[in-house]
Amino acid sequence: MDVEEVAEELYRLKPAEFVAARDAYVARAWKDKDAAAAREITSLGSQEYSPRNNGVAPDLDRCL
Repeated sequence: MDVEEVAEELYRLKPAEFVAARDAYVARAWKDKDAAAAREITSLGSQEYSPRNNGVAPDLDRCL
């Protein structure tokens, strides 16, 4: 499973749709016995859609 492609697809979704779609990809990765991908996909969005930033991904260019 190409985690980069999955991430691109997930980050195009609305925040309300993100978690369910991410969890579906995680389940698929585990089913395919791809533990590394499952862990990496699980970590996606852990900060980007947090309540502290109102569900908006941070603008990393402004942070640097």
